[in-house]
Amino acid sequence: MTLKRGTVLGGSGAFLILMGGTLMPLEFLSLWGIPFFLVGLFFISIGLLPYRKLARLQLTPHEIHYDGKCLVFHKQGKPLFQVFLPSIDKISYLEREHLYGVGIWLKKPIGEKVKVLQSHFNFSAFIADSMHRFEGCDLFLPFFTERTFKELRAQLE
Repeated sequence: MTLKRGTVLGGSGAFLILMGGTLMPLEFLSLWGIPFFLVGLFFISIGLLPYRKLARLQLTPHEIHYDGKCLVFHKQGKPLFQVFLPSIDKISYLEREHLYGVGIWLKKPIGEKVKVLQSHFNFSAFIADSMHRFEGCDLFLPFFTERTFKELRAQLE
């Protein structure tokens, strides 16, 4: 869905440049040519953002590492946080429309159950985003397939 939206935006930008440059009279283009061109380039660049995100994710995918005591979530090759196993209530595979991944519910009350490993990482915003995307889910780790979830669950058992 995201790629289709990007294709439509990029295609409309290219169409705007092509049609604006070929069908508009010269007097109109002398005044509005540069704004048409810039708006077309803007649509093309916005349309290419989903492709860039997917290409970056393909080069350095998200990872979950299990070391026997905790799960460590890596994003773009950097460890962001670790969740200690005794603090996990349940783990499940979640999927909705174009969003999929692993959901982690923590035991209540949430204390020192998660250790943030990157000082610049806003963990409270990550939790708020997780709860917004999937109601009640404390931590949503995006872009993990169901197969990856099954492998993780087998390691935990």
